[in-house]
Amino acid sequence: MPSEKWKYLIDRNQPREYNLLFPPNQQIESAFSPSNLDDCCQRISSLLYPVGIAIEQDLMDGNYRSAVEIFLQEVDSLTAHFVEDRHYEWFDDMYDPEFSVEEDWRLLLSFVRRFPDELWEYLRDGLTFLAETEAVRSYGIPDVGKWLDQLVSEFS
Repeated sequence: MPSEKWKYLIDRNQPREYNLLFPPNQQIESAFSPSNLDDCCQRISSLLYPVGIAIEQDLMDGNYRSAVEIFLQEVDSLTAHFVEDRHYEWFDDMYDPEFSVEEDWRLLLSFVRRFPDELWEYLRDGLTFLAETEAVRSYGIPDVGKWLDQLVSEFS
C-alpha cells in the first residue's frame, strides 16, 4: 500500500497535472500524442529513446533523483495513455513502448543499490502508485508488480 503522501494520487479521476510528486514531463507527453499511434506503437517507442538516454546520463552522472523522476514520469504517461488513447487497439502481441520502459527499468535497477534510502522509498512508492493504474491492473502493462519484486529483492 502506498504511503500517506501518495494516497490522494490513486484516484485517476483527478487531472494528471495534479500529480505533484512526478508531474507530467512535456517531452514524454508529446511522444504519446495520438498522432504518433501506429502499428505496435513503434513511433511512440522511438520517441521515448531520448528519454532512456536522459535516464542513463543522469544515472552515470550520479543524478539519481532526476533519473528516478524521469522514469516515473515515463511510466505514468505510458499507463495513462495506454488506456486514454486505447493503445491496446494498435498491437497484437508486442507493445513497443512497454519494451522501452522495460529497458529503462533494467538500467535503473542496475543502479538502485547506490540510491539513498529516501530515493529508494520514493521509487518504491511511485511504483506502488503506478501498480494501481488501470493499465497495470486491467492489462498488465507494464509489469510493475515484477519491478516491485525485483526492487525489494535488491534489498533483501
